[in-house]
Amino acid sequence: QGATTKGQDKVQFGPWRKAYEPYAHLPNVSVFLQQSEQFRSFLNECGPDASQVKDLDFMLTVGEIFTLIAYGSLVLEQAAFDKIDADLIDSIFEFQVRDFSKHALNLYQKRSVNADQQTACQKMIQRAAIDTGRANRLHTIVMQYKDMYRMND
Repeated sequence: QGATTKGQDKVQFGPWRKAYEPYAHLPNVSVFLQQSEQFRSFLNECGPDASQVKDLDFMLTVGEIFTLIAYGSLVLEQAAFDKIDADLIDSIFEFQVRDFSKHALNLYQKRSVNADQQTACQKMIQRAAIDTGRANRLHTIVMQYKDMYRMND
């Protein structure tokens, strides 16, 4: 099996942090940014070695984490355009933080991961900021729409 990163060096990405900056004050966006920086450190300091690059399972997990960061940027760019409420954005990133941690734990448990990579993965595993007040406010908003849609009879 060949390398799973063919063409990776040709892919150019814009300044991904730019979309996050206006929302960095939100608790879960802040945690997600910390995780993203830890992932960046992982790649720069102890990224995949030659055998790991050929390991599809390993690289798929790395790709899952990378995709979360790109997806988060898209969510925030659209949120700015649509003027989405901060509570909703923070709730979306609550799930993003959980998913990031899940993938970091999965990566941590790979057989081929070395000690430095395990340490880096542990730093990526973080708890989402839970806010029952935010959840209650969102529930109130959602319940306002409960009878607005009806299925065809």
